[in-house]
Amino acid sequence: MSVCDMPACPSVRLRRRGSIGLLLTSIAVVLVGCAGGPRHVTTITVANPTNHAAAVEVTGDDLSGWLSLGRTPAGSEHVVEEVLDAGAEWVFRFVHPEHSEELSLTREELVANDWRVEVPARFGDRLDELGVEPADFIN
Repeated sequence: MSVCDMPACPSVRLRRRGSIGLLLTSIAVVLVGCAGGPRHVTTITVANPTNHAAAVEVTGDDLSGWLSLGRTPAGSEHVVEEVLDAGAEWVFRFVHPEHSEELSLTREELVANDWRVEVPARFGDRLDELGVEPADFIN
C-alpha cells in the first residue's frame, strides 16, 4: 500500500474538523455582531441651565422601563456615553425629590440637536414656586 492509498490519519481529520468548527464559530461571531444586541447612542449631553440639580432618566415611547443617565448639577452639562437606544421616541424624566418633569423628543429632534437635551426651564420654575432652595447637587 502506498502512502497515497492510505486513509488520512486521525490527526489530519481532526485538523479538518477543527478548521470547519473554527470557520463556523467565526461566521457566528460576525453574524451576532452584525445583528447584534441592542443599539447604543455614542453620547448624549444633558444641559441643565436651571438653579436646581436633576436626576435624569430616559425610556422609549412605550414607557417600559427607565434608564438612569445620572445626575446633572445645576448650571452644568453632563455627557453620558453609550446610552441604550430608546427608539424613535425618547422620553426624558428630570427628577428632584420635590418635583419631576417629562420631555418627549423624537430621534430626529435629538439628531438635529447633536444628541443634546436640556432640562426644561419649567422644571426649575416649578421648584422655585415650591420654595425649594437652589442646589448644585441632590441626594
